Amino acid sequence: MARRRPLKLEVALGPEVLAGVSLSLSGPFRLQAEQALNGLRLWVDYVTGAGGLPLGLAGSRPPLRLLILDDRSRTSLAKENVLRFLTQDHVDLLIGPYSSGLTLAVAPLAEAHGKILWNHGGASDAIFQGSWRHLVSVPSPASDYLKALPLLVRSQDPSVARISVVYAKTGSFAAHVARGVADGAKAAGFDVIRLIPFDSPIRDARALLREALAVGPGLLVGAGSFQDDVVIVKRLDLASRVKTMAFVGAGLEAFYGEVGALAEGVIGPSQWEPAAHDGPLTGPDSEMVLLGVSHEISPEAGVPRRPGLRDRDRGRRVPSTGRKLGR
Repeated sequence: MARRRPLKLEVALGPEVLAGVSLSLSGPFRLQAEQALNGLRLWVDYVTGAGGLPLGLAGSRPPLRLLILDDRSRTSLAKENVLRFLTQDHVDLLIGPYSSGLTLAVAPLAEAHGKILWNHGGASDAIFQGSWRHLVSVPSPASDYLKALPLLVRSQDPSVARISVVYAKTGSFAAHVARGVADGAKAAGFDVIRLIPFDSPIRDARALLREALAVGPGLLVGAGSFQDDVVIVKRLDLASRVKTMAFVGAGLEAFYGEVGALAEGVIGPSQWEPAAHDGPLTGPDSEMVLLGVSHEISPEAGVPRRPGLRDRDRGRRVPSTGRKLGR
């Protein structure tokens, strides 16, 4: 068998480091992509304030410039944007789009051009199971998003032994979330595990909930598009007897703005908490990130609003076994 050459991570040393990102600044993924863009802009601001991006052993610090193109949540445009970055702009750093579908669409382009694709927004297990040599993923796999939740719920209330999981048929992300929850429920000793796929966008949330509630679950989990999760939560008057509820969409700050007080107590996945992990080896620490989000992103001065997470007093979050929220 021929030996594979080691993968080299190289950035051309020029007058500046050029980074390109295709994001869904319009279309169904707009909310998530805007939060990703907020994080990238904080990164650029941090690098600029630090005197440039440190490269190589010589300690060179060239300035960083970010190119942003809107893919409108469409696969064809995401591929077109990435090809432009690779063949016209000749970016030094290629940052992936939001969503698993768009990430899977552009990954072969990066692979063909030998350019590392830094994946921050695609979490489907299909991405991690691929044989990519030029893809580095930051998010945890979708199957890990809420996998630990059933055990947490049972440790707090052993009487909870039935779970229903509703998930969108579209793509592979939601199905992998559901599979991870089911695996976690089985390991936690749940007696009844009900998986219910639905067509997205949801046509009849009440009918879906009636089916999910038929087994009398103590834990209800939802994984659809952000819009799907919002529609379901707005019908939770039917689920008054469910002790614990979790929805992937609850991890977005916009969730509270959409459902208001109904967000109280709904659990959402979180892949970053200021005090949950050790400090970074390089880059800003948690305090600096919170300060940057509060001053530069939040419309409410002085109120920390972390990208991808709700405020502490607006619900509960469960850290996933990963790093950053993606889909």
